Formats: sequence, structure tokens, C-alpha cells
Amino acid sequence: MFLLVWLSSSLLKNHALFPINNRSTDHSMVELSRWAVHVLQDYRQGQIKAEYSLEEFEREVKKIPRETDFSKMAKDMAKSKRSVQVETTSNASAKKNKKITIQTTLFPSSGKLKADSVSKPKDTGSSQFSGWTVAKLQKQCVEWGLPKTGKKADLIVRLSGPRPPKLLLERKAKGCYVPSRYNTCATALLVGLWLEQRTAGPDWKGMTKEELYPLAESLDISKDPFSGVATGPFKYDGWSSMSDLRSGEIPLVVLKRGHFKLTTSSEIGGFHLAEALHSWCHEHGICSCQQFGYS
Repeated sequence: MFLLVWLSSSLLKNHALFPINNRSTDHSMVELSRWAVHVLQDYRQGQIKAEYSLEEFEREVKKIPRETDFSKMAKDMAKSKRSVQVETTSNASAKKNKKITIQTTLFPSSGKLKADSVSKPKDTGSSQFSGWTVAKLQKQCVEWGLPKTGKKADLIVRLSGPRPPKLLLERKAKGCYVPSRYNTCATALLVGLWLEQRTAGPDWKGMTKEELYPLAESLDISKDPFSGVATGPFKYDGWSSMSDLRSGEIPLVVLKRGHFKLTTSSEIGGFHLAEALHSWCHEHGICSCQQFGYS
């Protein structure tokens, strides 16, 4: 309980906690426990001071409305603490240029997003699919990694929107694994790795599960919660898709000494597909990477 006293009285007032997503309760507790350990260490070293006794803390907690959304509060605080660093580079024979790098309290990164490797839809409207049956429309949605639910009009609108990356279709034609849809946990994991790996140096070891999991979840790409959904006697967890990403003759992800990296040895490997999927997600308006400093 005293850990909660230190957490509330010092961290929430003096630090920008990165958002703990309500959709993943299990992982939120992991992150909360890590913060508690750090707070305890800071307290023992005299870097922070507890402001409430246990009884005072309990009285303060009872004053908090039950409907308070702490996740939203943490996210708003993290955004408000976001800093913008302006790095000025000068050259005697050229004009001075300013490079703006966005840094956040969570997942700092830099670099420019590449929006290519995605096949654009032809401007044919919905007439291309208006004569199709519902079954044929649904089959095409599955082939293109799009949801197949909804009425016929919904399916036509969906198929008339952003087309899947050519690379995804190439991998699928060769029998290699690809995420079933653009808004899946598998896609989020690939995009999360790509956002970090694209600017990493040759000595980059990769990302641990503890690093990749919260990043992929925070991108808001997946329709399903990373904490898992019950399907009959089984429960699907967002991380379960990692085994598929590492499978096959041309895997998308490799694991070495506890660190995950996208494969780069093939033109239809993980790095190139993740880049294309990232652009596809933005075409659908579902990737929130820029809110975390990726630009």
C-alpha cells in the first residue's frame, strides 16, 4: 500500500507517466509493478518524499469519483510533457537548416515515414463491384485482408477503399504467412518493430517483448484487445500471433537472445512488408504512431 502512496504523491505530480491502456489489463499491471519498483528505489535513495500517511492517502482516494478515467489522465499528461527539440545544423557553404525531432516520454524516435509499396485503388468507384454477389464480395475481402462482415453496400465500400500492399499479395500467393487483416495484433507487432528498426544502427539488438508489446498496443492498430478475447474454450492473446510471424521458410520476425527483429534478407521479408502495412494502416486512418513522436 505504501508503494501506492509514493506512486500517487510523487510520480503523478512530478513525472509524466506513459499511458497505461485500459484494453490490456494484464500488461497494465506489469507496467504498474515496474513503476512501483522504481519508486521504491527512488524513495530509499532519498530522491522522493512521501507526502501522505496511509490513513491520509486512503481519505484522499475516497474523494476521487468512481468514474474517473485514470488512463485518459495519464495519456493527456504524457502528451502535455512531449518536448520538441530543434537541432540546427549549419554549413559554411549552404543555408542553415533546422531539423525538428519529436521526443516523448515513451518510445522516442525520429525519421520520416515512408508511404510507398502500397497499390493505390483505381478511381472506378463502386461500379466495379456492384454486380458481384455477397459471397464473392466476402471472398475478395478475405483475399485482400479486409473484414468480411456487414451488408453488401458495406462490402462494396470496403473493397473500393485502400487496396492491400502488393507485397502482401505476393507473400500470400507464395503460401507465406501474412496478417489476416490490416487491423490485427500481428500487423501492430510488425509496425511497432518497423518504427524502431528503420532508424536503428547496425548494432541494434532488436526489441524485447516488454518493449514491443506496449508499443504495438499503443498504436491502436488492432481491432481486438491485446489482452485477449475468449473464443470457445480458448483465449486469443495479441502476443500469440508472434509464433505465426516467426514461422515459415521466409519468416517475418526472428528472435535472437530475447530480442525480436524484422527479417531483411528477402524482398518479401518482414521489414519490407511491415513498411507497406504501416502505410496501409495510415490509409485506413488507424495508426496513431505520430502521437508518440514518430514522424
